[in-house]
Amino acid sequence: MKGHLLALIAITIWSLTYIQTKVLLVYLDPIEILMVRFSLAWVLLWGIYPKRVSFKARDEVWFMLAGASGIFGYYVLENFALIHTTAINVGLLVTLAPLLTILIVSAAHHTKLTREALWGALVAFLGVIVLVFDQLSLPKIGDGLALLGALSFAVYSMVLGHIPSSYHYLAVTRKSIFYGLVLLWLFWGFVYSGSFHADAYTRLTVLGNLTTLTLFASAGAFILWRRAVILIGSTKTSNYIYLVPLINTTASVLVLHEPLSWRIILSSLMIIGGMAIANRS
Repeated sequence: MKGHLLALIAITIWSLTYIQTKVLLVYLDPIEILMVRFSLAWVLLWGIYPKRVSFKARDEVWFMLAGASGIFGYYVLENFALIHTTAINVGLLVTLAPLLTILIVSAAHHTKLTREALWGALVAFLGVIVLVFDQLSLPKIGDGLALLGALSFAVYSMVLGHIPSSYHYLAVTRKSIFYGLVLLWLFWGFVYSGSFHADAYTRLTVLGNLTTLTLFASAGAFILWRRAVILIGSTKTSNYIYLVPLINTTASVLVLHEPLSWRIILSSLMIIGGMAIANRS
């Protein structure tokens, strides 16, 4: 039960980041946002858990992959997707990550999927389709980037399952963020031609959203997600991503006063029901 609760809290925090990032993109560069928030999160984690940990050499590759897929790959794709499409579109398409996780884990371990996992994923996916037909709009560039982001997050969830649980989860999160930051800075310095907007950091809107993203989304949620993967496994944890459109849409209705349609209600029931079925496996 504890693992499910941790996954739910983490996914709620992440669901609200689409709106926050959309606001920040008005003032800051997409890569700039990531470098600032994850640099601050890395320092914060050192403050929370200052102990140095000796990792085995053979595990370093998993930390590198976690940083590449969960920090660099997913968030870079998400931020650029938010430039070209709506926050609700990105939230919807990311829900494909659990399906991709199931396929990747099954293929990697040569295991047969359970009937509950298949039916649960199918019901939840159909719920996403119901919501998509009501909310989803093109342009295709942003939607394509969001789909690639979902794939990257699926890889991240699987990679976490290979990192030994004997390591302290704060050290694991800190290490993964470090490798993600290395890739972000290399990307900024040698590939991407972005600009740093120093004047924007005097705005309360920017400072408030960056602080929230750093404390909760970049540090706190990763810690909770890691613990959830240890307790209930990568596949069951990733099923909570199905709640992203539900939480994201609810926030849009309450905060942005968007209309609540029957399609949203129906899809919400299907998504939650599918997740419940899949988690029985």
